[in-house]
Amino acid sequence: MSCVGSALTCAGFRPKRRKILAEMPNPLNTPFRKERRIRHAFEHAEKPGRGAQRVGLQRGLPLPSDGRRPEGVRSLFSLLLLICFSLSVNVALHLHNELVAAALRAALDAAEAPGAMMREDIVVGDRKPTISGINGVDEGATSEFRDGAAVDGAGRLRHAHLALPSVRAPRTFRVQQSRADYRVTVTDALVSLGLAPTNETFALDVFWGHEWVRHAAYADRRLADHALVSSVMGLTAEAVGDKEFLGYALQLCMAQHGSHVCDFVAPIYLLPTQEEAWRAAYKRHRYWIRKDKKLWGSQGVSIVSSRRDLPKDMSYLLQKYVSNPLLWDGYKHDIRLWAVLTSMHPLRLFLLHDGWGRLAARRYNVSDIRSSAKDECVHLTTTYCTDDASTSLRLMRTRLHKYRSALQLPLRGDGADANTHFETALWPSIRRAVVKSVLMVWPLLAGYEQSLHAQGLSYARFAFLSYDVILTRAGYAYIEEVNTNGFLMGSRIPYGWEYTLDAAHLLGLSGHPNRSRYAPKLQRELEAFCDDAVCSPREVAQLAALVDETEHAGQFARVFPPSDAAEMRALQRLVDPRRVSRLDHLSHKFAVHFYGATEAAVVARLLAPQRESASDSTRWDWFGLSGNWKREKVAVRQENRKLMESIQKARLQEGVV
Repeated sequence: MSCVGSALTCAGFRPKRRKILAEMPNPLNTPFRKERRIRHAFEHAEKPGRGAQRVGLQRGLPLPSDGRRPEGVRSLFSLLLLICFSLSVNVALHLHNELVAAALRAALDAAEAPGAMMREDIVVGDRKPTISGINGVDEGATSEFRDGAAVDGAGRLRHAHLALPSVRAPRTFRVQQSRADYRVTVTDALVSLGLAPTNETFALDVFWGHEWVRHAAYADRRLADHALVSSVMGLTAEAVGDKEFLGYALQLCMAQHGSHVCDFVAPIYLLPTQEEAWRAAYKRHRYWIRKDKKLWGSQGVSIVSSRRDLPKDMSYLLQKYVSNPLLWDGYKHDIRLWAVLTSMHPLRLFLLHDGWGRLAARRYNVSDIRSSAKDECVHLTTTYCTDDASTSLRLMRTRLHKYRSALQLPLRGDGADANTHFETALWPSIRRAVVKSVLMVWPLLAGYEQSLHAQGLSYARFAFLSYDVILTRAGYAYIEEVNTNGFLMGSRIPYGWEYTLDAAHLLGLSGHPNRSRYAPKLQRELEAFCDDAVCSPREVAQLAALVDETEHAGQFARVFPPSDAAEMRALQRLVDPRRVSRLDHLSHKFAVHFYGATEAAVVARLLAPQRESASDSTRWDWFGLSGNWKREKVAVRQENRKLMESIQKARLQEGVV
């Protein structure tokens, strides 16, 4: 029998009442449960009518002649002993906690002392603080001090004096040779930043080329840990980069969250596979745009207004045609945008806060759409029309006052001018559509990214995205396509070269040279934030990367994680908060903590209207004949021709064998 049981036996408890107290919890349990059970046992022992001796005690009768205490007295005495024992245990626990807290404060004070020597084996407790609303905090981890910072059992920093992660400037690069923009725009940009080209396959710092489709390419361990690669697993072949999979992703989004949440992409159907679903949609909307899955630009694109227009015996896509577009001086137009995915886990997305409006060659009349459905010069913005050469293939930056003032906006009761309407209504709609298009496929991409990290593949991956967006007259933005291998025009288009350099600085290809300007503030804010958040070294590195990228973004601006808590709450309808990792929670909280009060002013500056410059007024290079473009385009054609000839020759040899 235990010591508690022996004490109760000596107090004269009968076996039945011993069972009651033996079932009581350990005194080390929570005080509220312990007090409740003691009160229950006391009330149970003191119920009237449990024996003549108890009745005699209640009536004040004398003790029995045998000298034994009445049963009620024995019960009360035993309970008092147990209560005293419990109180003594509580006092001991309180003193223990006070001693632990005092030791922790002393250790932290010692860590702050200049030149303090910290031991790596000092255990300061078996609990660690957590942040409200942040998942993934391991319980029961011990803590120790390393290099002046408290580190818990999961490797998270608990205190100040954390060192900012160092920045390594890339030195060598290699670009894919199969496209002229890689050979001209990307190469010139990287060389201008001081990087040197190399023919090495794996011993390089930066590789820029097509998105990799095969999963095995990402698992190649010969890639250096510090390498930066322009590919994100699953983005092109399984998510938004493929027209067909963009439609599938949208349909899945609608099934999970509803069409009112997933209203940022015009619906897409694959025919003949989804012909039945398309026929149901055709009853509600008559005009559709047909696209070939394997072609790009305006190739294979046409307007479908009748089922008789559908091609036979082939696979193609039908996307809902926006028949009430926002017109520019009577012309239909869409907008080409650039975005950069710098990280998938945690998610960081930057959007160029400028774009290129692409204008159709002939005026658009919504009441005449049926008769003009076959006229590509009215409906397509990337078509050259010989009869309207002066108005064909026009580009106009969205920051220009000339562009905004000619938008045929609906009348507003608040009297806002065109610039104000664009900044407060149209651009937020564009920004929201871009962010949602990535969040729609984020679970898949983040899962791939975490699997690569689990395999120890620590090289960095990014994606350069080109969006085609169309605005409706009501001000809603719809994404038409997402190009994960978008063409980088560079100097061929107005400000294309400057914005390419901004993307390179954002990605850290210049080594983040401006860090010295904000490093003291970043150090202070990280120490304050991680003192509460208990950050791991990797989390510290990712939070520092968020600031480094934001401070070197140029005309780009971070759109995820947002620095506005209200914007994040609105986006949570598309993302289940329970599936968001701790690292993503920390990134959003730190973005609010570091930029919450200042980011709105930065965005307003980036969207401020501009006057037309000499670059804007010059006709852009339609066919790539200026500078090195013509030479590299010819070289690419010749190399591709030789490659195809070698492939055909190999196939013929295999057939002979």
